[in-house]
Amino acid sequence: MDTVYVTVVDTVRLEAPRDTLHERLAGRLQMQLLEREAEVADLKQKLDEAMREVVRTMARLQTIATRAEAASAMAEAELAFQALRNRPGAGAVIPEVRRLLQQSSEEFGRSNFAGAIYLANQGKRVASGVTARAPGAAVAGETPFATQVSLTATARANVREGPGTQYGVRRTLDRGAVVQGISHVGEWVRIALPDGGTGWMLGALLEGGAPSGQ
Repeated sequence: MDTVYVTVVDTVRLEAPRDTLHERLAGRLQMQLLEREAEVADLKQKLDEAMREVVRTMARLQTIATRAEAASAMAEAELAFQALRNRPGAGAVIPEVRRLLQQSSEEFGRSNFAGAIYLANQGKRVASGVTARAPGAAVAGETPFATQVSLTATARANVREGPGTQYGVRRTLDRGAVVQGISHVGEWVRIALPDGGTGWMLGALLEGGAPSGQ
């Protein structure tokens, strides 16, 4: 009778180590975004009510605003809106600008030309604000934050021209420097710089919020 040998091999399951540092950073950013979104929603509601009251007041007052002035303001706001639609990271404010322009058109139809100018200028201001702080050409996979996030450098670190160590160093930030996060790609975060430009920092070197005492 032939002898059959059976070899038993233990199977070892290998798991990649969890990147707890990035998980903590992501968790802090997510909580901060939720808090900021709640604050923004509350402020937006109060602003909308204040804006409606201003428009109602303008409708009651006799003003020297003319139909031509209102039409000109609305045309300028529409141009700003069209420029906004081609800007990276502008998706969050496009509905707001569109709403203001629609309300401006409605007040124009009611012959409330002062109100139409006010709303058109508000829409142009919002659109122009995004244009002024636009981060430049978006990179593949770049995802904007719902609102800019206050971040603090946890160590002295390089700010690079793109999301990777292959990009040149734009400047160096000291530990404790507070910056505004605009968007992210993988483990890299695009930040706003004091000179009005932007750069990229490794997310592991950033934490949410300003340091205590600031």
